[in-house]
Amino acid sequence: MVGIGGRRERERRRAGVVVGGVLLLASAGYAVSQLVRGGLEPADTAGLLGLPIGVAGLVAAVAALRRPAQGTDAELVRQWAATLAVQVQQTEGKVRHQLLGRDTRRIDLRYTLRALPGRAAEAPGAGRTFRDPGGTGADPDIAGFFRATRPRRLVIAGAPGSGKTVLALELVLALAADRTDTDPVPVRIPMAQWDTAHTLPELLEEHLTQALDWPAEMARRLVSHGMVLPVLDGLDEMDPPLADGSPDPDAPRAQAAVQHLNAYQQGLEAGSLVLTSRVANYDALLAHEPLVDAALVVISPVASEPALTYLRDRCRDPARWQPLLDHLEAHPSCVHARTLSTPWRLGLTATVYRYHGDPADLLTLYDTDALDRHLLARYIPAAVEPTAGDPVPPPTGRRRSTAGCIT
Repeated sequence: MVGIGGRRERERRRAGVVVGGVLLLASAGYAVSQLVRGGLEPADTAGLLGLPIGVAGLVAAVAALRRPAQGTDAELVRQWAATLAVQVQQTEGKVRHQLLGRDTRRIDLRYTLRALPGRAAEAPGAGRTFRDPGGTGADPDIAGFFRATRPRRLVIAGAPGSGKTVLALELVLALAADRTDTDPVPVRIPMAQWDTAHTLPELLEEHLTQALDWPAEMARRLVSHGMVLPVLDGLDEMDPPLADGSPDPDAPRAQAAVQHLNAYQQGLEAGSLVLTSRVANYDALLAHEPLVDAALVVISPVASEPALTYLRDRCRDPARWQPLLDHLEAHPSCVHARTLSTPWRLGLTATVYRYHGDPADLLTLYDTDALDRHLLARYIPAAVEPTAGDPVPPPTGRRRSTAGCIT
């Protein structure tokens, strides 16, 4: 579902106005010309005078038929929110599928609550991405964690590649799929596109109209009724780093964004929202402009056991993967295990060696930079290799033809 026709609807409205105006002018012009000529009977004169009035009534009737279904404002907005929730599930589900390497296997990320100075939200001490049916453990999944946070203002932070966007996507999809008709719909927005001259509600309205194709008036009412939950992805991407690559502690755009978030209210309460950021960038901002009434969670590195489980689930040829898996299991603290402790690198590895190549090649590299260069050089050819939705590896001929590109 691409959208509900915001731009197309505006174009149709403009076309309708033009056509209606032309008909009205034409009918009025015809009536005037006939009256100027004269020689008309009284009945003919009355008919001519009624022509433009009749056309105006017809245009008004057609316009009325094209209006949204009537109902109370709140009822209409709840109906629109249900449509928006389906749209979000479809669009973000595709993004998630791509981030997972066009697969369905997920990594169960763990995260912990970090204490903040000053005003902070109340939240559970730790959580995870999802809970398997019948699984054990007290930690809530990401949707349960967010719902237990008071007020519902959550910052998801972590190291580069730690899975911040993936975790935010899991939250978006879980909340959109399991909501009452009064719950807001989570909408994820890349923060790099925010012109901070505009407020957060204005950003939400713009995103609904421009990115999701909603009519402006419907977008405005969805936002004003509190039916959109902002999920703001990438505070660290708003400002360039310093010359040495470290975060800019001044970060003017990020500071302006946080000021807008601190001013964001729903009624008398702080407005619900989700924010993602690299932890170093967020820490650099804390001294200048902390986000108040929020809970901060930091994503943990992926432990050895879930990393191995993920790679085993993704590999299609266990014998080809076994040397690497055995090494990682026997040496959980080696550079290879430490490097493969982020969802980003685990996903790269699973995609690069999905159909061919020797995963044990990674064992010939002994530092993180070399491993990253090796994986990135092979990622794009592997990622664009078509699968046609078929879990069976490509035919041998296809594998030979692409081997030179990825090995």
